[in-house]
Amino acid sequence: MLVPVILFCSAFSSFAGSPETKQPLTIEVPSDWKVEYTPKDGIPFYSLSHESKLGDIAITSSPFPANKEAIPKNLDLMAKRYLTPNGSLSFENPDQKPGAIEGDTLSGSFVVLFFKDSPIIQALFIVGDTQSMWYGEFTGTKEMWGKALDIIKKIKRTP
Repeated sequence: MLVPVILFCSAFSSFAGSPETKQPLTIEVPSDWKVEYTPKDGIPFYSLSHESKLGDIAITSSPFPANKEAIPKNLDLMAKRYLTPNGSLSFENPDQKPGAIEGDTLSGSFVVLFFKDSPIIQALFIVGDTQSMWYGEFTGTKEMWGKALDIIKKIKRTP
């Protein structure tokens, strides 16, 4: 069973969405993933889910100006909000450093948190460019995180 997303995101198919709604991101996913774009109160919000139910991604825009230098600090603040005093959600290694996301057009960082006695992980990420920042999280298995990361690296801003 997957933990619900708390914060916010073979052949390939592209998610086109509603023709009257111009989406800020173009997200291409393999055919076994589904993308939904549901802006909330004018804020872009994407939900991506794998048909196996073993991986979900949520992505939303940052309300703050684009500042790639702030990604490490903001990611650290996000992760600390998730860490629990009883250790049920923690870093695999207390000295864990953020991983890098070098995408086609967006880049950033991620951290992975582990649920005690569970195969489910929580990955938090921030990606952006000089014009916008995007916050997201993944909930699912370690194996599915690799597939999710491949999708995240291919996200592009819609021209």
